[in-house]
Amino acid sequence: LSGREVKVARSMDEEDLSSPETSVSLNLLRKAIETGKPVVTTDAGSDERFERFYSVREMKLRSVLVVPIRRGSRVLGAFYLDNRLLKGVFRDGDLAALEALASQAALAFENVTYRARIKELNRNLEARVDAQEKELVGIRTTVKSIRRETKYAYEQIFRRQGAMAETLRLVDRAVDSEVSVLIEGESGTGKELVARAIHFHGPLKE
Repeated sequence: LSGREVKVARSMDEEDLSSPETSVSLNLLRKAIETGKPVVTTDAGSDERFERFYSVREMKLRSVLVVPIRRGSRVLGAFYLDNRLLKGVFRDGDLAALEALASQAALAFENVTYRARIKELNRNLEARVDAQEKELVGIRTTVKSIRRETKYAYEQIFRRQGAMAETLRLVDRAVDSEVSVLIEGESGTGKELVARAIHFHGPLKE
C-alpha cells in the first residue's frame, strides 16, 4: 500500500486479487502508516486492540503482519500479510525479513522520486533556456534595428525601444562633440549607462 491506495495484492495461490481494497484490512494498514510502527498479532479476531475494527471481524482475520515502509521520519506506505486460517503464523524472523524488505523498498521509492524530480527540473531548465533563447533573438533583432537607427551599437544598453531609442539618437549627437553634457532622469532610468556610452564612444575616451 502507498498512501491510501492498495497498489498490489495477491492471494496465497499467488493470484492477483481483483478488488484489493476489500481484500485487506485498511484499518490495520492505516494504523501501521499513522504510527510508523509494525502491527503484529497472532489472532486479530481476539486481539483487544482491534475489537472495534469491522474489517477484522468481517474477514475473520487471524495472523496479521503489517510493516510500514519508512524513509527517515516519512512513511511511504506499508507491506501487509495476513492468514485467515491459522493463528501465530508470523514469527520474529518474518518481521525482521519484512522490515528489511521495507527498508529496500523505501530506498527504491526515494530513488524513483529523485529521478522524477530531476526530470521535472530538466524540463523547467529546458523551458527557461528556450525562453532565454527567444529573448536573445529578440534582443539581437532590436540591436540590428538600433544599429540602423543610430551611429553606434551601444552594446551595454539593451532596452532600446520608445524613449530610450530617442535618447540614443541624442547620444549620437553628443558622442562626436567635446561639449559638456548634463544627463538628468529618475533613479534607475540608465543615466550611468548613457554617460558611459557617451564617454567610451567619444573622442576623449582615452
